[in-house]
Formats: sequence, structure tokens, C-alpha cells
Amino acid sequence: MKKFIALTFVAMFGLTTFAQSASVEGTPETMKENVKQGVFTFEMPTTISTDEVDRTRKYYVDYFTVDFNEETKAAVIKMIDNSPEGRRVVTRFLLSNKVSTVAFNGSNYKITEFYDSFMKD
Repeated sequence: MKKFIALTFVAMFGLTTFAQSASVEGTPETMKENVKQGVFTFEMPTTISTDEVDRTRKYYVDYFTVDFNEETKAAVIKMIDNSPEGRRVVTRFLLSNKVSTVAFNGSNYKITEFYDSFMKD
């Protein structure tokens, strides 16, 4: 019984530390403008650090730059390749930072749903 309780606790802890959410301010109309400009601002989870963002952003330098503010947790992504495929790479950046959902316009979206609905074109 002790093993079962310990396993349950570990599983719940693992799920809560992995399933994190970022948020984006604005409306669908402002997101269309962001897509045109190739600039997106994500408020990352409060647990994320500059070291974590630095570790992951270096893999995507051909697609975008990331300016991260440790205090506000804002990650400003500026597209180098502002194509639908280039913007899809942003989803990999979010996933590599353990973000699984995006809160936007009063709803929560899985990353792929957010991309398909607002970043694809």
C-alpha cells in the first residue's frame, strides 16, 4: 500500500510539473497582426528561468530570436523565417520549455490547437 501511495504521489507531482501553461495577451485580430509582423509575446510559466530559455533557444536561431525577461517571464519571439513552417517551430520551443497549453482570449488551447487557430495564417 505504501508503494502505491508513493507511486501515485510521484505520478501526480510529475504531471503537475510537466503540464505548464503560457499565456498570450490580445484578441484574434491582434494575433493576425502579430503573424504579419512576425512578433509574438508569450508570458511563460512562473517556474521557468533564464537558464532554461537560454538552453532551448539556441536550437532555433535559424527561425527566430527570443528576448526573455526573467522578472516578467515575457518571451518576445521575433521571427527570422516568418513562414507557416517557421512559426510552427515556435511550438517546439514552447514544448522544449515544458509548456503544453496556451491561455489566450479567455480559453486554453493545446499548443497545436493554438498554432492551427492563430499562428498558421
